[in-house]
Amino acid sequence: MNPEQAGKGPEKETDQRLTQNMAVRARELEAVNEELRKEIVERKRVEAELRKQKEILQKIFDHIPVMINFVGADGRIWLINRESEQVLGWSLEEILNQNIDLINECYPDPEDRQKVLDFTTDSKGKWVDFKPVVRDGRVIETSWAMIHLSDGTSFGIGVDITQRKQIEEAAREQRALAEALRDTAAALNSTLDFEIVVERILENAGRVVPHDSAVLLLADSGYLRVACHKGVSERGLTPWVEGLNIAIDYHPLFRQIMETRQSRIISDTLTDPIWETIPEIPHKLPWIRSYMSTPIFIQGKVIGLVNLHSAVPNYFNEIHVSRMQAFADQAAIALENARLLQEVHSGRERLQVLSNQLLVAQEAERRFIARELHDEIGQVLTAISTNLRVIELSSDRARRAERLEDSLNLVDDALKQIRDLALDLRPSLLDDFGLVPALEWYIERQAQRAGLRIEFYSEPSEILLPSGLETTCFRVVQIALTNVVRHARASQVWVELCRREKTLELVIRDNGSGFEVQAAMDRASQGATLGLLSMEERIRLANGKLKITSAPGQGTVIWARFPLDGR
Repeated sequence: MNPEQAGKGPEKETDQRLTQNMAVRARELEAVNEELRKEIVERKRVEAELRKQKEILQKIFDHIPVMINFVGADGRIWLINRESEQVLGWSLEEILNQNIDLINECYPDPEDRQKVLDFTTDSKGKWVDFKPVVRDGRVIETSWAMIHLSDGTSFGIGVDITQRKQIEEAAREQRALAEALRDTAAALNSTLDFEIVVERILENAGRVVPHDSAVLLLADSGYLRVACHKGVSERGLTPWVEGLNIAIDYHPLFRQIMETRQSRIISDTLTDPIWETIPEIPHKLPWIRSYMSTPIFIQGKVIGLVNLHSAVPNYFNEIHVSRMQAFADQAAIALENARLLQEVHSGRERLQVLSNQLLVAQEAERRFIARELHDEIGQVLTAISTNLRVIELSSDRARRAERLEDSLNLVDDALKQIRDLALDLRPSLLDDFGLVPALEWYIERQAQRAGLRIEFYSEPSEILLPSGLETTCFRVVQIALTNVVRHARASQVWVELCRREKTLELVIRDNGSGFEVQAAMDRASQGATLGLLSMEERIRLANGKLKITSAPGQGTVIWARFPLDGR
C-alpha cells in the first residue's frame, strides 16, 4: 500500500462514520419531527375539543333553564346567564356598565340582604328559598344553592319556583277547602234544629273564608232579617243588629244580589257609593273596609245572604267568592231541611191548635144556634102556640082575627130570624150567584151593622171560580172584616178582588190601629185567637200565599194570591 492510499483510508472511515451519524441523526430528527407533528395535531385536536367544550358550556350557560350567578369575594355578582337576565330583569351589560349591585337591587330589605350575603359565603351546597324583588317590582319565589371552587370562585344556581309554589298553595288551599266543606257538611247535617243550623253556618264560614265579622240574613216576605251574627256583639251592637229589618226593594245592593243570585264584593267601603245605600250599617260599623255578600238559594229562589266583613280594604277576591258559593250551597240544603222539619212541627202544632179551636168554635156556634132557637124562635113559637089555643077556645071573631094576625106576624119574624141565622152560617148567594154578588151583599150588610165605610172593587166585575176557592175567599173577607170591627177601630176599609191570567188576588186594607204581625201570629199559634190562624190555613189549603203587612198606628193590609192553573 502506497502512502497516498494509506492516508485516504482513515479519511474514508471518518466520512463513513459521519455519513452514518448523519443518517442516524436524520432518522432521529425525522422521528422527533413526527412526534412533534403528532403533538401539534394532538394539541390542535385538544384545542378544538376545548373550543367545542367551551362552546357547549357557553350554550349550556346561556340556555339552561336555571339561573347561574358568579359572585366575587366582595359579595357582588359579576357574571350572570340569560335565564338570570330574563327572570330578574337586568342584563349582564347593564350590571357591568352601570355598576349595578344586583343583590342590593333584589333584596332592598337590609335583613333579607344580609341573609343572602351570608348564604353566598357560608352555604354548604344546600338549597335555600329566597324571595327577590325583580325589576318590574314583583316578588317571586326562588330556590338557590352555592358552589365554591378550589380557586376561590363561587357561583349560585337558582330556580324560579313561583309557579310551583302557587300550584302547591292552590292544592293546599283546595285540600283545606275540601276538608272545611266536608266538616261543614257534617256539622250542618248533624242536626235539623233551625236555630242550631243558622249558628253553625256562621261558625263554619270562617274556615272557608277568614273574616272579622259576619251576619246571616234570611228573606221573609220582601224583607231581610238577621238570623245570626258573629263578631258584632263584642262591639255592643247586638240589640241594633238583631232589630234590623231591611226592605229588599228599597235597597239597591240587596235587590241586585237577590235578582242576579250573584255574590257582590265591595272592595273598599270608603270609595264604593253603593255601601252608603245600606241602612245604618256604614255608620254603625265604620270599621268595615271590605264587604262580601253571598246568596243562599234553593231551586233558583234566594232564601238568605251570608255577609262577611273585613277591616282590611281590598281583602275579598274572586277566590273567596267561589269558596263561599260552594259553602252557601251546602248551607242552603241544611237550611231547607231544617225549615221543612220546622214546618212539619209548626204544622202539627197549628193543626192541634186548629183542632182544639175548631171544637171550641163548634161548641160556641152550637150554643149560639141553641140560644137563637130558644130565645128567639122558641119564644115566637110559644107565642104562636098561645095564640092558637086562644083562637081554639075563643068564640069572639074579632079576638080570633086579632090573634091570627099576631100569629102571622110572629111567623114572619121567625122566618126572618131563621133566614138571618142561615145567612150567617153560609149565604145562599154564594151558591146561587157566585163570589162577587155574595161579597157585595156581605160587605154592604157589615157596613150597615158596624157603621163603617167599606169600598169593594172587582176586576172583572164577574168572576167565575171553583166553588171551594169562592168559599175560601168569602171566609177570608169575613174573618178580616170581623177583625176590623172587633179590633182595628178603623173608619175606612177597602176590599179588592182581581183576576189575572193565572192568579186571583184578594186584598183587604184598613186605616185602623194596626198591630205587630209576628206577635199576633205567635199568639194565634198558641191558641189565643182563631181568626188569623184560620185565615192562614184556609189560604194554604187552597195553594195560596198570604202576606200581612201592619204596624201599630199604620193600618193593615191583607194580601192573598191563589193560583188558577191548578198548581
